[in-house]
Amino acid sequence: MEEKIINLWRWFVSSENHIIKAIETGIGADDVVDKINELVLSFGMFTWHIEKGETKNWAFTISPNGDKELLKTSREVIAEAPTLSNWEFHHCKQPKANWDRKFIIHDSDHDQQEIDASAWNYVLNPKENQFELILEATNIGHIDDDAVLEVADQFIIYELGEEVKINKIESIELKEEFEDELNDNKVSIASLKMELC
Repeated sequence: MEEKIINLWRWFVSSENHIIKAIETGIGADDVVDKINELVLSFGMFTWHIEKGETKNWAFTISPNGDKELLKTSREVIAEAPTLSNWEFHHCKQPKANWDRKFIIHDSDHDQQEIDASAWNYVLNPKENQFELILEATNIGHIDDDAVLEVADQFIIYELGEEVKINKIESIELKEEFEDELNDNKVSIASLKMELC
């Protein structure tokens, strides 16, 4: 394990300029993707992505794909990440900062669908050390059934981050409209992060 971690970060540091050039110009991008796939997948069934950082130019994230055991590994890998002026490193998908709760998903026909979650509501039901989360989304009637789970999953990661989702949420259900019992206990989605984070 330690050798794999050393190999990842040794390559990353030596290839930093090449990685940035691939991001900015596309030149050599296939080689960069192939090499990162090789290094990251050597730890297990992880995914990764590079995007604009919050505090630095770029962010490199290794995601445990919602798996609690893999989260321990990704945390260990990122703990050994180098300090680089252009990069921030994350052991799971981060919540979006100051976002408007609007996002895009692709449905089962690969069409883009815009989701506006700003007026959603929720109910949290305690389940031992975690919660059952039920979301009320009155504006998702245009989303096909196969994409509904992706909508819920993406929203929770954008709102709370992957680590909170793994550690605190046992299950997620998305409804177009709450029945009376849930309706009496619903809370604005704006309060969810304060309640769980």
